[in-house]
Order: sequence, then C-alpha cells, then structure tokens
Amino acid sequence: MFDKSPLHWAGDALSVSTMIAWLAGALPAIATLASLIYFILQIYHDQAVQDWIQNWLNRCREKRLAKLIARQAVAQAEIAALELARHQAAHAVAVVETAKVTAATLVATTVIPPL
Repeated sequence: MFDKSPLHWAGDALSVSTMIAWLAGALPAIATLASLIYFILQIYHDQAVQDWIQNWLNRCREKRLAKLIARQAVAQAEIAALELARHQAAHAVAVVETAKVTAATLVATTVIPPL
C-alpha cells in the first residue's frame, strides 16, 4: 500500500487538491474529470480490487461449468434410458418371436381327437 513511487504520491496529491478545489468552487467540474479518472484507475489497479474481480470471474466460471456438467449428466442419463429402451424393445421382439415359434410348434404337434 505504501510502496508507491514519488510520482504516484504526486499524482494522488494533485488529484486530491483538484477535488478539494472543485468542492470549494475554484475549479469547474470539467477540470476535476481528470482527477476523477485518475482515482478510478488507481482504485481499479489496486490489488484488493483485482483479487475481488478475479474471484467474481472465477465464481461465474464455476457456475457456468457446474451448469455444463449438470447438462452433460442429463444428456448421459437420457442416452442410457434410450439404450435401455432399445435393449428392452429388442428383448421384447425376441420374446414375441419365440412365442410365435412355440405356438406354431404347439399347433403343428397337437392332435385333436375326432368327435
């Protein structure tokens, strides 16, 4: 925090004095715009603010990643359900075919006594 160069200290002093002069009415508002921009840049480049911005961006990325992982899990479950349904349908067709063969064999081998 206090490891600024003399140029930074001079910029801070000039900026503060410009704002005080504007508040006192000695400078127009347009002249204070440069000092305001300087303060905003100083705040933005502060390490604590940069850490906060990075943490916020990381949380946004984590939320987006969690949503993508959840979407992937749903897609995998849907694929598994479709595969299971396809397998069960194939098994059902095989059971029906076996029943048809059994029924045909039963009809062919069954002898009906005359009346």
